[in-house]
Amino acid sequence: MDAIAPILFLLLLSVVCWVLVFKKSAREKMEKGAWRLYRLKSLEQKGGYDAMYLAGVLVMALAFTVAFFSA
Repeated sequence: MDAIAPILFLLLLSVVCWVLVFKKSAREKMEKGAWRLYRLKSLEQKGGYDAMYLAGVLVMALAFTVAFFSA
């Protein structure tokens, strides 16, 4: 039973990351706080941050999915 906890944790992280990749409204809700934190004003700055955020979330989703299936 102890071995199943890390596998479920990887599954949860993978699902959360894939939701952020595919659901734009969830991703925008997470990004708006960062826009205020980093004081991004122009649309170009926000677009650049959004692209980097999406790329990072996609890489994490792929990594957690591979780790889940290998576990």
